[in-house]
Amino acid sequence: MEALDKSREALAAYNQAIRLKPDQASYYEGKGQALLSLYRYEEALEAFKQAIKLAPTSERLHIQRGHVLQYLKRYEEALEAYNIAIGLNVNIDPQVYHNKGIILEHLAQQAHSIARQHGYTAKDQNSLQEFNAALEKLSNEMMGGLDMPILLKNILETITRALRADASSLYLIDPETRILSIQAATGYHSVLVGLGARYDLDRERGVTAYIARTGQPFFARSTDELHRHAEWEGKYKMHQGGREPNAFLGIPLKVLVTGGEERTIGVLKIEDIRPNPHHPESYFTDQDIILAEMMGSVIMTVIQNMRLADDHLE
Repeated sequence: MEALDKSREALAAYNQAIRLKPDQASYYEGKGQALLSLYRYEEALEAFKQAIKLAPTSERLHIQRGHVLQYLKRYEEALEAYNIAIGLNVNIDPQVYHNKGIILEHLAQQAHSIARQHGYTAKDQNSLQEFNAALEKLSNEMMGGLDMPILLKNILETITRALRADASSLYLIDPETRILSIQAATGYHSVLVGLGARYDLDRERGVTAYIARTGQPFFARSTDELHRHAEWEGKYKMHQGGREPNAFLGIPLKVLVTGGEERTIGVLKIEDIRPNPHHPESYFTDQDIILAEMMGSVIMTVIQNMRLADDHLE
């Protein structure tokens, strides 16, 4: 009880200090800490936000914001806060990397829960277990500070294995030029990385460009269905030895921007699935699509937060 009284006194003192001199980040930081002691987490978050506006390069403030967001289970935002802090100081307390790993594990658990809600059957659990194990590995890799190209390649390998597909690729949009460029690939898509595969979203057609431009997913259960798409071009078909998929799964990768609006920043493509005892269908099932979309959400959380960290380093 005495501790709570002290925290209330501290809060009153910081509020008075802010009224007298509202341009001091340390006063808002103290207010946030006092509110945390009183278990008033949403108000503490607002106090830390105000402090960050006054001192945006303070890694300590971003870490404290991340702690509150993590407690509130707002995991994507917590990752953003931690990555900004890391961008400000590469020699940051290792506990921050540990916290990032914990958050990714929570995201994996959420993915597993969502999959169950959407009717995953017993035979689908192998894919989910592989996905969860791969995310745990990914958490460790992030804590180890892997470079973006290596991390993206590892993510794609995770997706390809989990869905038992033959190829996958990840494209990101340059917001200034509106060029959609390949970043990583597996299987017969790998050759496209060396070629620097790309699409001008304002001038070129193609299913991949269509997905990026419209923000709409596209799924095809056969090669013929893929060819019937109004924008199918087969731009890189010959570079893949003429190989075409018997099934196609293309998902726009989206992030939330200011105001809560969604913006497409890339495309995840997964192709060619061969029937096997675990997956007798020769196409991507509804469960496969759900799992791929969940993986895409994790991918974009990782990419967007790494970008934020890079921006703050610059």
